[in-house]
Amino acid sequence: MTTSYASVEERKAKRNIRPSDVAVPSGTGRQRGTDPSSNMGISEERRTPAQKDLDAILYSYYTRRLARITQVSSNATAQVSPRSMWQRPYSLSHNRLTHSLKVGQVARRLAQYLLQDDQNAKGIEVAGGLEPDVAELAGRAHDLGHPPFGHIGEQVLDQIAVQNGLPDGFEGNAQSFRILTFLQRKLRDGRPVQGMDLTNVSTASIVKYPWSRGDSGKKYRKFNYYDIDVDRFTGSVSPLLYCDDIGILEAQIMDWADDISYATHDIEDFALAGVIPLHRLTFRPDGNDYIPVDHDEFNSFWKYASTYLSDDSAEYEAAAKRSFIDVAGRFFLTELDDSEQSRDRMRAFASYVITETSLGTSVDPSTGCLLKTPEVAGLVDIMKRLTWYYVIDRPETTIRQRGEKKVLESVVLELLTWSKEVYSEKEHVASRNGNQTRRRTGAEQSEIRNGLDSTLRESINRSIEDYRDRHRSGSVLQLTDEERKEAGLVRGVIDYVAGLTEEDIYAYHHMFELGYVEKGSLRES
Repeated sequence: MTTSYASVEERKAKRNIRPSDVAVPSGTGRQRGTDPSSNMGISEERRTPAQKDLDAILYSYYTRRLARITQVSSNATAQVSPRSMWQRPYSLSHNRLTHSLKVGQVARRLAQYLLQDDQNAKGIEVAGGLEPDVAELAGRAHDLGHPPFGHIGEQVLDQIAVQNGLPDGFEGNAQSFRILTFLQRKLRDGRPVQGMDLTNVSTASIVKYPWSRGDSGKKYRKFNYYDIDVDRFTGSVSPLLYCDDIGILEAQIMDWADDISYATHDIEDFALAGVIPLHRLTFRPDGNDYIPVDHDEFNSFWKYASTYLSDDSAEYEAAAKRSFIDVAGRFFLTELDDSEQSRDRMRAFASYVITETSLGTSVDPSTGCLLKTPEVAGLVDIMKRLTWYYVIDRPETTIRQRGEKKVLESVVLELLTWSKEVYSEKEHVASRNGNQTRRRTGAEQSEIRNGLDSTLRESINRSIEDYRDRHRSGSVLQLTDEERKEAGLVRGVIDYVAGLTEEDIYAYHHMFELGYVEKGSLRES
C-alpha cells in the first residue's frame, strides 16, 4: 500500500511550524508563527527559524555531554598500536562531540554544493526545499541520544529496557528524537514547553528511520521514535515526509555526511597512531596496471570489506576498488606517523574525499531523493570498513567492551532496583509473625523519594506523567494505570542513564561497590 503524502506546497507551509505555535490558541498571547523578543529588550529577531534552532542545539546540555562520550574507541584501545601511545599524545582525539561538529560541517557544505548546481533545482523543489542551516543542525544533533560507551551502551540499555516491560527498548536514534521533542526543557515566552520546541523541519532533519520498532512490516534494527513519542512524530515529522522508508532531504544529507565523516575523520586517529596501516593497502604501478604493495594485507582486508558493500553487483565493487586505489595512491604511499607532515597528509586526504563525494552527489529531479555515484558511494563503503577491520573487530577492543558492558549493566540494574523500591507504595516490614507488607503514607513516600538522586527522580516523575498524558490523549499505549506507572519508571531510568557520561557511570559503579550513593545529581544542571 502506498502512503499518501502532502503536496509540496503543504509541506513547505509546515516546515517552520513549532509545537508551541500549535499549542497557543488564536487570539491569546503571541500570534502563531512568531517569536517576539521584546522581553529581552531586543527590537527585532534577525535570525531565521533554522538559525535559532541551530543555536539552541549548541547550548544544549546534551551537546556538551558528547565531549565525554566515546566515538569509536577510548584511549585504552591505543594499546593495539605497536608504538607506545605515550610517544604519540595527540592520537585518538575524536569523541562524539568532535565527530558531530564535523558531520555538521560536512552536511552544510554538501547542502551548499547542491544548491549551487542548477541541475539540482527541480529535485530540491520536489523535496520541499533545502536549508544549509538545517543540514548542519542535523549533523550536530544526530548523535545526541548516544548513551555512555556508544553502541555497547545501546545494546545494554535495549536489553534491560525490553526485559523490564518496554517492548521498543532503547535505540540511540529514537533517544535523539526524544531529547529534541521531550527531554530537553525550554522556556518559550516565559512558559515551559516540551522538548526544544524546534521547527518541524529541524526535528525531521535528524530522522533517518521514520518508523518505530513496532511499526507493522518493518524488520529493521534501527528506528527513530518510541511508541510513547508517536504523537510527537506524527505532529512534527510526518507532515514533511514525501517518500517511503526515507527521511527528508536534510536528513538524507546528514546521513551521507555521517558516513563521509566516519570514512575520513574517524580513521585519522588510528592511522596516525599506526593502528591502521594505510601504506600497506596502497598500490604501485606495474606496467599498465597497479598491484598492491602488500598482497596479503590488501587481499585480507578486501575480502572482509567487500562483503559489506551496499551494492553487491560486480560493477559496484569494481567502482569501489578503482576509487580506493586512486585515493590510496594519492595519500598513503608512505607510512604515516605522528609528524606534522603526516597530519597535513590526512587533512589533505579528508578535504579531497569530501570534495569528491560532494561532486558525486546530486538530487533526483523526479523523487527529490539524494543520489550518489557508485565511485563515491563505494569509496565511502570501503573506507568505513577500515576502522571496523583494524580497530572495532580486534580482540583487544572486544575485551575492553566486555568490561564496559559489565560496568554499565551493574549500574543500570542497581539504579532500576533502587528506583522501583523508592517508588513502590508498599514496603516489607519485619514482625513477629514474619515479614509483612504495609502501604506507605503519602508523607513517607515523599520523604523516601527525596533520598533518590534529584535528577533521576525528576526524570522518573516526568516520564510517568508523560505516559499518563499519552494515554489521555488517545495514544496507542493501551496500558493499565499500574502498567503506565511501571513503564514510565523504567523509561525514566533509561532516559537518565542515557544522559550520563562515561565518567558518571564509573563514578556510580565505584559508589555502589562501596555500598553508598551520595545525594544530588552527577549530571550537570
